[in-house]
Amino acid sequence: MRLDNSLGIGRNAMIFVVTCILLGAILLGFVMTRDSVEIMAILNFGPGDGEDMVDVYSPIFLFFSETVREDTLTSSVSFSSPIVGEWNVNEGSATFRVAERMRSNTMYVVSVSGNMGSANGKKLGQNFSFSFTTGNTSSRIATNGTSVQLDFIAMTEDGLVFATSLQSVKTDNATYPKSPFYIDAYKQKLNLLRRFPVIIGKEDEFFVFEREIMNMKIGETKTIFFGPDEPFGTYNQSLVQTIPLNETMSRLETMERADAVHVFDVIENGSKGVHPMFGWNVTIHNFTESDVVVRADPSPGDVIRPFGWDTTVLLIGPDNITLRHMVNQSYLYRILAFRGVFPQKLFMVAEVNNTADMVTIDSNWPPGVVGQPTTWIVTIYDIKHPEPV
Repeated sequence: MRLDNSLGIGRNAMIFVVTCILLGAILLGFVMTRDSVEIMAILNFGPGDGEDMVDVYSPIFLFFSETVREDTLTSSVSFSSPIVGEWNVNEGSATFRVAERMRSNTMYVVSVSGNMGSANGKKLGQNFSFSFTTGNTSSRIATNGTSVQLDFIAMTEDGLVFATSLQSVKTDNATYPKSPFYIDAYKQKLNLLRRFPVIIGKEDEFFVFEREIMNMKIGETKTIFFGPDEPFGTYNQSLVQTIPLNETMSRLETMERADAVHVFDVIENGSKGVHPMFGWNVTIHNFTESDVVVRADPSPGDVIRPFGWDTTVLLIGPDNITLRHMVNQSYLYRILAFRGVFPQKLFMVAEVNNTADMVTIDSNWPPGVVGQPTTWIVTIYDIKHPEPV
């Protein structure tokens, strides 16, 4: 028998045609499947690939052909160096707002995984990346409403550093000799080695800096001279107190009733409490609607610390108490605190006069600085706007 060859097609030719049809169907199915899964595409991005002198606060954006799934966005996009910020997704666009400025003169590579997905289940299908390089500064300037962070070196009139945000200055005492205030309070107790923000227009305690740093740019440095009344205010002589090292004081003291309620559980004659300043026992001696008279009841030999140094109770009479403040030259320029004061009130030992047997304390803040001209070398480290720009 023979196959019907009336159509003029041989057996081998027939097999070839059938094979082509099958392969075509398979290929069509593959393409259709590919289109249904990988139809998502990146239409645009920024900054441009290879772009340089990019602003350190420049947003990074991607535009897709499909609405983006935010969870796949955050898991699929990575940066070659850490960038602090957050993504904002709006259908097919995704913008990364930089919260803390990127490093200057640095190349950043943005990589997008092919697993990036759309709301419709489509995928990007292939990896994608682009790069850009930041400039050495930012176009941002200090204007009204911006939060400006400063690196600073603050010096007294005689060139002694009393505050700084720079580690290099903190450790270099040869080039930058320190004031007594810095050595005892700023460096050791307050540990204020930090940049502080100045919000222009807020008119807070740093308002005097506003006029000086207005219109400065990131990375710009300026030397600022302040008179004796700025930036800490006028020196107040009433805050300077001279105390005899051998001190005699009355055993009776009048307190305002509002203060006494924090010392005594019950306001009545004979009630016992502890003196907030001296730390010794006290007894209510008398009281009125507005005042409470208390009697100090320490014991001879008691050691108390009302000023942050040891004070010994020497004698107790019917009406008076004699104390000895154990202060010597080692306390000169020390920063100490009054006992029981909240918030903590600090002062500096301004003088120890052994001849006159007196100690002088200065509660002006910062002690040894307020009331004299100061010089500030400031560098704008960062400028943040209240809203992304």
